[in-house]
Order: sequence, then C-alpha cells, then structure tokens
Amino acid sequence: MIGGIDSGVPNYALEDGCTINDLIDDERVWPSRGAFLNHVNEVVRELLADGVITARERGYITTAAARADVVVRPR
Repeated sequence: MIGGIDSGVPNYALEDGCTINDLIDDERVWPSRGAFLNHVNEVVRELLADGVITARERGYITTAAARADVVVRPR
C-alpha cells in the first residue's frame, strides 16, 4: 500500500529488516508531490538493481505512487 493505493506488490522484507514500504516512507510529509515521486523512483530503481523486485513490480509501485494520497507541506 502506498498512500492508500494497493500496488499489488508484496511488501518484501530486505536483509536489513526494512520493508519496501519502510523505504518508500509514504506517511512522511513531503515538500512536493514531485519530491515524493522522485524518491519512489530512486527506491524502486535500487530495488530492481538489487534483484528485490522485477521490472513489472517496479511499474506497479510507480503507478500506485502516482495515484497515492501523500501529505505535502503547505507553502
């Protein structure tokens, strides 16, 4: 789940004990929606490179993030 949207990707646990959702940190207050989406793209790029997720799962996560309701700091 990313900001209330189900990506359909399991929340895999990583070697350090964190999960994908821990890394995405969708409950944090973000400076902008773009900053959140950039962060998600960086996370999934690393997860894909490390073999944690597949390219298809990367797409599911980024699509869910684009639709997610995240908190953005008011200006």
